[in-house]
Amino acid sequence: MIEVMEAYRDAIKTRRLNIKPMFQDFDRTKCNHVTKTQFVRVLNLLKIDISSEILSLLLKKYMDKGNADVVNYFEFINDVDRP
Repeated sequence: MIEVMEAYRDAIKTRRLNIKPMFQDFDRTKCNHVTKTQFVRVLNLLKIDISSEILSLLLKKYMDKGNADVVNYFEFINDVDRP
């Protein structure tokens, strides 16, 4: 899992990506949450291949504790897009 997070950090840094707007495009209510499908779609835009097992772990880590259908992308961004 650590290697995956490093891969995302490297991709964001190398490509100089600002991923927050990518997620915000899907976050109509501005609550820092998107659906699982939308989260995966943004991850796919980053073009980092990961296994379904790792994807499942990512979803479990960032899923909203009160609603298993949404993902807290704000926490993900804080973990992978550090200054």
